[in-house]
Amino acid sequence: MPFSIWLIFGCRIIGAHLRLWGRDDLVDAVALCATEVLANVHKHTDSGECHLRLQNTPDGVHTTVSDTEPTLPTVREPDWCAESGRGMFIVSSTAHRWGALPTPTGKEVWFECRSARLARKSAEGMTCRE
Repeated sequence: MPFSIWLIFGCRIIGAHLRLWGRDDLVDAVALCATEVLANVHKHTDSGECHLRLQNTPDGVHTTVSDTEPTLPTVREPDWCAESGRGMFIVSSTAHRWGALPTPTGKEVWFECRSARLARKSAEGMTCRE
């Protein structure tokens, strides 16, 4: 089956889980970030084998993709005329937080998407001091 079909299937599974958890407001952001990280697995690993883990947290959704490639991803300023090279830039711009950790078998790339209503609530509670 072509990789693009697997991505569509993966996005539907992600959307179903998030809707089951009542996280409808995060479906687009989590699916976008997951698609970008999974595309990196497909492009940069020899096997393409990976594991996707979704966690419902009090603040939003924590997603982890583990694979067998030890090289950690980096964010760089994208070349908007190039056909690739924007994945981690998109993740860093969409997710509240993200990171990558080496593992004995490769790496884990994770990101957190927070609920908009919680993010607004946090911002309202902030004060500035001079």
